[in-house]
Amino acid sequence: MANSLPSGIPNVITLLRAKQMTLRFRQNREIILDERFRGRDVLPFSETIEKTSLQQLIDNPECTAIRIYFGMDEQLRVHPIIVGVNSRNEDIIDLTLPDTTETGELLNDGVRCPPVCPPPSPLNEPI
Repeated sequence: MANSLPSGIPNVITLLRAKQMTLRFRQNREIILDERFRGRDVLPFSETIEKTSLQQLIDNPECTAIRIYFGMDEQLRVHPIIVGVNSRNEDIIDLTLPDTTETGELLNDGVRCPPVCPPPSPLNEPI
Protein backbone atom coordinates (compact mmCIF):
# COMPACT_ATOMS: atom_id res chain seq x y z
CA MET A 1 0.00 0.00 0.00
CA ALA A 2 1.15 3.53 -0.73
CA ASN A 3 2.10 5.76 2.20
CA SER A 4 0.84 9.00 0.71
CA LEU A 5 -2.53 10.09 -0.53
CA PRO A 6 -2.83 10.54 -4.28
CA SER A 7 -3.37 14.18 -5.10
CA GLY A 8 -5.69 15.67 -7.64
CA ILE A 9 -8.05 12.72 -7.74
CA PRO A 10 -11.60 14.07 -7.58
CA ASN A 11 -14.00 12.37 -5.20
CA VAL A 12 -17.06 13.86 -6.91
CA ILE A 13 -19.37 11.72 -9.05
CA THR A 14 -22.54 12.49 -10.96
CA LEU A 15 -26.01 11.78 -9.62
CA LEU A 16 -26.46 9.30 -12.46
CA ARG A 17 -23.36 7.33 -11.40
CA ALA A 18 -24.43 7.41 -7.75
CA LYS A 19 -27.91 6.16 -8.67
CA GLN A 20 -26.45 3.35 -10.78
CA MET A 21 -24.08 2.29 -8.02
CA THR A 22 -26.64 2.36 -5.19
CA LEU A 23 -29.17 0.49 -7.34
CA ARG A 24 -26.59 -2.17 -8.22
CA PHE A 25 -25.76 -2.54 -4.54
CA ARG A 26 -29.43 -2.87 -3.53
CA GLN A 27 -29.98 -5.45 -6.26
CA ASN A 28 -26.97 -7.55 -5.29
CA ARG A 29 -26.44 -7.02 -1.56
CA GLU A 30 -27.99 -10.37 -0.61
CA ILE A 31 -26.68 -12.31 -3.63
CA ILE A 32 -23.03 -11.57 -2.82
CA LEU A 33 -23.39 -12.97 0.69
CA ASP A 34 -22.90 -16.54 1.74
CA GLU A 35 -26.32 -18.13 2.29
CA ARG A 36 -25.78 -18.18 6.08
CA PHE A 37 -25.83 -14.36 6.15
CA ARG A 38 -28.68 -13.63 3.74
CA GLY A 39 -31.80 -12.01 5.16
CA ARG A 40 -29.96 -10.81 8.28
CA ASP A 41 -29.27 -7.22 7.13
CA VAL A 42 -25.53 -7.66 7.58
CA LEU A 43 -24.97 -5.10 4.82
CA PRO A 44 -26.84 -1.83 5.35
CA PHE A 45 -28.29 0.25 2.54
CA SER A 46 -27.02 3.35 4.32
CA GLU A 47 -25.85 4.67 7.66
CA THR A 48 -26.43 8.29 8.68
CA ILE A 49 -23.86 10.13 10.81
CA GLU A 50 -24.62 13.48 12.46
CA LYS A 51 -22.95 16.52 10.92
CA THR A 52 -21.56 17.72 14.27
CA SER A 53 -19.64 14.47 14.74
CA LEU A 54 -18.22 14.55 11.22
CA GLN A 55 -17.45 18.27 11.52
CA GLN A 56 -15.40 17.55 14.66
CA LEU A 57 -13.15 15.25 12.60
CA ILE A 58 -12.86 17.72 9.71
CA ASP A 59 -12.13 20.68 12.01
CA ASN A 60 -9.02 19.00 13.42
CA PRO A 61 -6.15 21.13 12.00
CA GLU A 62 -4.23 17.95 11.13
CA CYS A 63 -7.11 16.48 9.12
CA THR A 64 -6.57 16.50 5.35
CA ALA A 65 -8.89 13.61 4.46
CA ILE A 66 -11.45 11.22 5.88
CA ARG A 67 -10.97 7.44 5.82
CA ILE A 68 -13.76 4.90 6.06
CA TYR A 69 -12.99 1.45 7.40
CA PHE A 70 -15.58 -1.28 7.57
CA GLY A 71 -16.10 -3.23 10.77
CA MET A 72 -18.58 -5.76 12.15
CA ASP A 73 -20.60 -5.75 15.33
CA GLU A 74 -21.33 -8.83 17.42
CA GLN A 75 -24.26 -9.77 15.12
CA LEU A 76 -21.85 -9.65 12.13
CA ARG A 77 -23.51 -6.53 10.69
CA VAL A 78 -21.17 -4.29 8.71
CA HIS A 79 -20.70 -0.68 9.91
CA PRO A 80 -18.48 2.17 8.72
CA ILE A 81 -15.70 3.29 11.07
CA ILE A 82 -14.78 6.88 10.14
CA VAL A 83 -11.47 8.52 11.09
CA GLY A 84 -9.58 11.65 10.09
CA VAL A 85 -6.35 11.30 8.11
CA ASN A 86 -3.31 13.59 8.29
CA SER A 87 -1.02 14.78 5.47
CA ARG A 88 1.19 11.69 5.98
CA ASN A 89 -1.82 9.44 5.22
CA GLU A 90 -1.94 8.34 8.87
CA ASP A 91 -5.11 7.82 10.88
CA ILE A 92 -5.53 10.60 13.45
CA ILE A 93 -5.82 8.58 16.64
CA ASP A 94 -4.45 9.54 20.05
CA LEU A 95 -2.56 6.39 21.02
CA THR A 96 -1.65 7.79 24.44
CA LEU A 97 -5.21 7.18 25.66
CA PRO A 98 -6.70 3.82 26.64
CA ASP A 99 -8.50 1.96 23.83
CA THR A 100 -11.79 2.36 25.73
CA THR A 101 -11.74 6.19 25.69
CA GLU A 102 -14.27 7.89 23.40
CA THR A 103 -12.32 10.86 22.04
CA GLY A 104 -14.46 11.80 19.04
CA GLU A 105 -11.65 10.71 16.72
CA LEU A 106 -13.53 7.59 15.60
CA LEU A 107 -17.12 7.63 14.37
CA ASN A 108 -19.65 4.82 14.07
CA ASP A 109 -23.00 4.38 15.80
CA GLY A 110 -24.91 6.10 13.01
CA VAL A 111 -28.55 5.53 12.16
CA ARG A 112 -28.50 2.27 10.23
CA CYS A 113 -30.87 1.43 7.34
CA PRO A 114 -32.47 -0.95 7.83
CA PRO A 115 -34.16 -0.68 10.29
CA VAL A 116 -34.36 3.16 10.26
CA CYS A 117 -34.27 4.28 6.63
CA PRO A 118 -34.26 7.78 5.15
CA PRO A 119 -37.17 9.16 3.14
CA PRO A 120 -37.23 8.42 -0.60
CA SER A 121 -34.41 9.90 -2.65
CA PRO A 122 -32.86 9.18 -6.06
CA LEU A 123 -30.23 7.14 -4.17
CA ASN A 124 -32.70 4.78 -2.51
CA GLU A 125 -35.55 4.41 -5.00
CA PRO A 126 -37.32 1.05 -4.88
CA ILE A 127 -35.98 -1.63 -7.17
